[in-house]
Amino acid sequence: MIKSNTNRVIHISPSDIRIDSRILKEMNAISQIKNIQVIGIGVENKEGVVSFPDTPLDIRTIKLNTRYIPFLPRIVRHIITYIESVFKLFIPTIRLKPAIIHCHDVHFLPFCVLLKLICGNSLRADWR
Repeated sequence: MIKSNTNRVIHISPSDIRIDSRILKEMNAISQIKNIQVIGIGVENKEGVVSFPDTPLDIRTIKLNTRYIPFLPRIVRHIITYIESVFKLFIPTIRLKPAIIHCHDVHFLPFCVLLKLICGNSLRADWR
């Protein structure tokens, strides 16, 4: 049960957070802070997903149906996949009412800025 004085930090990534050690390390470090709930939302990767069930973190994935459309040119497929991911992330992220949004990809930065404007929270960007 989440207490009303708990702040939520949402990590948004276009990769599968369950297999991204850098994001997992950041989330684990932040989760040690009192009154902080850390939630990671990433895109499910069907290719050899290894998850860490013993982690106390709240990691959620979205499944993109447009990611594996073979007959479209790559650039068109990427644009459609981006649009689908934004639609699937938008409402769930707003419902979580995050205090901080942590964006892990420059491609998702415009989406995260929009969330920041709607939710009135802080935004942190970090990608490599």
